[in-house]
Amino acid sequence: MSDLSYSCDCGTVQGTLRDVRPATVQHVVCHCDDCRTFIRHIGRADDVLNEHGGIAMVQSTPARLTITLGQDKVGLIRLSPKGLLRFYATCCNTPLANMVDKPGLPFVGVPRRTLPTGAEADAAVGPSTGIQGRFAIGDKSTLDAHEKAPASVLMRTVFRLGLRKLQGEARPSPFHRTGGGFIVEPTVLTKEQRAEARRDP
Repeated sequence: MSDLSYSCDCGTVQGTLRDVRPATVQHVVCHCDDCRTFIRHIGRADDVLNEHGGIAMVQSTPARLTITLGQDKVGLIRLSPKGLLRFYATCCNTPLANMVDKPGLPFVGVPRRTLPTGAEADAAVGPSTGIQGRFAIGDKSTLDAHEKAPASVLMRTVFRLGLRKLQGEARPSPFHRTGGGFIVEPTVLTKEQRAEARRDP
């Protein structure tokens, strides 16, 4: 078992992602325009996104993620009223996690940058798979990503979600209050804000 430290860029928000190994997590590089829109909105496109507008994410479960410091510095953005939950650190605008707004779904994706670097951590998260390549930007001749997502990734996701749901790993969640509700009120982007952040340079 590999427990990895979890932190925003400035170290104000800290925690742990437990049991990180290729059998328990999925390491993807997502190039979808929604992820890119969020990163652009918080002003981190230049150092978070790769040359094709993708972001590396490690998918696990809420019950395996804890925040021990800086929970009061967690912000929440939704691109639309029912959009994905996108958490970030208000201290340094580091993206922290993506979640679906379904209490029983045992899914959380944390940016690879919030976890340690180095050979041991790389081995724990496993090799990455590029997904949502149809939304990629830049010179696509150098892009290594599936147009949507490989069948192997989809099958692993469905299998692991079902298994983790049976194991009750949707909760506790570091982003939800014990009695229900988020630890912070979400900010929903206006259509104008979303359009501005979605516009390719």
